[in-house]
Amino acid sequence: MNGTKFYKWAVLAAALVLVFALISTSAEEDDVYFTAVNDTLMKLEASTMPYFYNDEYYVPYTIFDDLSLGVFYSDNSEKNHTLALYNRKNTLIFQLLFEYSYDNNQQYREKAIKHNNTLYIPIRFVCERFGLKFQLIKTPIPVIRVISDAKLDANEFRDKFYDRIVNEGREYLSQNKSPSPSVPNTGVTPTPTDQPAVTPEVYLSFDCRTPDGLKEMLDILEEHGIGATFFLTEGMIESERDLVLGIIASGHNIGIYEDESFADSQGDSVLIVEYMQRANRLLDSYTHTKTRLFRFRTDSPFKNDTSIRETLAASGYVVWDWTLDADGIKSASNWQTAQRWISLIEQFAEEGKPVVFRAGVSADMTAATGMLLDYLAGEKAVVRMITPAAEPDKIIG
Repeated sequence: MNGTKFYKWAVLAAALVLVFALISTSAEEDDVYFTAVNDTLMKLEASTMPYFYNDEYYVPYTIFDDLSLGVFYSDNSEKNHTLALYNRKNTLIFQLLFEYSYDNNQQYREKAIKHNNTLYIPIRFVCERFGLKFQLIKTPIPVIRVISDAKLDANEFRDKFYDRIVNEGREYLSQNKSPSPSVPNTGVTPTPTDQPAVTPEVYLSFDCRTPDGLKEMLDILEEHGIGATFFLTEGMIESERDLVLGIIASGHNIGIYEDESFADSQGDSVLIVEYMQRANRLLDSYTHTKTRLFRFRTDSPFKNDTSIRETLAASGYVVWDWTLDADGIKSASNWQTAQRWISLIEQFAEEGKPVVFRAGVSADMTAATGMLLDYLAGEKAVVRMITPAAEPDKIIG
C-alpha cells in the first residue's frame, strides 16, 4: 500500500474512532455498507443499504430500478404475497408467505426477508440465477457491488470512489444511529383496509388426453394439500391404470372427457352414452368406482348441442363446462401466465362469482399451476372439487 493510501486509511480510522466516541448508540462498521451497480456507487442511505443476515448479504429489491442490470421486478407482496425478478431468459419468484423461491426449473430454499419495512433479497443467489457478478469490495465502509457490464475492476473502482466513501461514510456515521437490529420478518402483512377481503372460490379441474405432465401435476397438488377433478378420456383410463389409481388414491375426483371418437358418432346420442358406459366399466374395473361427471372438449362441435346434453342428463350424467379456460390465457413466462389467471379469479371474486378453472394437463403447464396454487393457498381461497352433488347450472350460470 502506498503512503498516500495508508494515510487516507489512517485518517478515516481516526475519524471513525472519534465518531463512535461522540455517538452513544452509533452504527457498527459492519452494519453499514455501500451499494454499487456496475460502475456507479449509490448514495449511502437506508433505502439502498445492504444488510448482512444469517451469513448472507441482502439488498433492497429496488436496486433493480437501475435498468443497466437488465433485470426487472414486480412487487406483488400485498396482492398475492410474491416478489418477482425477471429478464428475457428467466423469472425468479420469491414466495413470501411460505419462505422459498422458485423459477421455471425448480424450487430453492433462498427467501426474501423484510428489513426496515422493505423487502430484501439474497443478492449472491440472485446474481447466480441471472448471470450477474457479485463483488464485496473492502474499503473502510464495505461496498456490495452487482455487475452486469462494468469497465472498472474492483481495485479501479476502489481508487475512483475512495474519497467519496470516506467522506460519505464519516457523514453517515455522525448523523445516524445504528440500523435497527430487529429480526427480519419473512412474511408480508397485508395493509388493513376498511373493506373485508373477498375470498376467491375456485373449482379446480384438469383435462387429460395424454399422461404428459400428469404425475407432476399430482405432485404439485399434493404439496399444496389441494384437491381437483381430472377429466380423462376412455383411452387414458384404459392405458394409464397406475395414474388413474394415483388420482383416486390422492383423494381427487375423476370425470370422463370427450375424445376424438366422438367425431365418428356424428352426434348420435346413443353412441355417446355408450362411450361413457365403456369408460365407466374400465374405471370400475380399476377403482371399484364410477363417475357421472362429463366434459366436452373446448373445440367440440357437440358442446352446444342441446339434444346431446339432454340425453346425457337423462342417462344420469352431469356435464361440466368452465368459466376460466387456462389454456387460452398464456404469456411469455409461467409467472406472467399465472398472474393473468389470478387477475381473472380476483375479478370473479369481486363480482361474487365462483370460478370453474380448467386447464389441459401438460408438462409446460405445471410450473404456472404451481404458482397459482401458491396464490390460492396464500389467500386462503375456498378451493373445491367438482362432485356429482354440485350443480353446474347454479355455479356457472
